[in-house]
Amino acid sequence: MHDRLLQRGRGANKNPGQFRCSQNWLEFFLEGVAITANNAYDSTIRIISLFRTDRERIVVVSDQTNSIIRMHELMQTHPFMNAAQAREKIGLSAPSVNKAFEILEKLGIVREITGKQRGRVS
Repeated sequence: MHDRLLQRGRGANKNPGQFRCSQNWLEFFLEGVAITANNAYDSTIRIISLFRTDRERIVVVSDQTNSIIRMHELMQTHPFMNAAQAREKIGLSAPSVNKAFEILEKLGIVREITGKQRGRVS
């Protein structure tokens, strides 16, 4: 019985060592998949915690909480955008979007990455 299982597992044309190499590779690969999945899970938990902490900071600091929270939520799904794109996606006025970006930047939640005065991207 054992011989039949080995033949099915490694094939009749392979040596016993070839089956062991395949098995070792598969174990190595699956271990890598498990480690990567656990790291992704841990990263997700940290990101969600960061979003919650940022939201709490926004509520404490600002009197324009609604528009800033809306911007913060939008930035979670669209992390790179300029003010025009933000206005288009959430329907706020230009001053509201610019003020939201300003407050989020002061809180260290977002930062402008182009170095421009117009068409800035956060």
